[in-house]
Amino acid sequence: MVVGLGPQFSYMTTPDTYYIDHDPCDPRNNKEKFKRWDIGLQPSIVIQSGKHFQWGFEASVGLRNMLRQYPEYNISGQVHLHNLMVFLGWRF
Repeated sequence: MVVGLGPQFSYMTTPDTYYIDHDPCDPRNNKEKFKRWDIGLQPSIVIQSGKHFQWGFEASVGLRNMLRQYPEYNISGQVHLHNLMVFLGWRF
């Protein structure tokens, strides 16, 4: 069994923007919703079964609030990116 914990950095190449359909004149239209980069932690657990077979879990825990704040438009809140992966592998 291998247990790991390390830093994680991610960068968004194509950010999502606001599109307020019911009000095309809304000042938030075409403004980015999220910040482009994130930092976090990446814990993992890997278990080797037999000589070649591996399986485990890996997660990404974002530490940065990714939601862009526009105080002049009264936008507030928090968005943190998290995910969990389960994997199976064959080791040579």
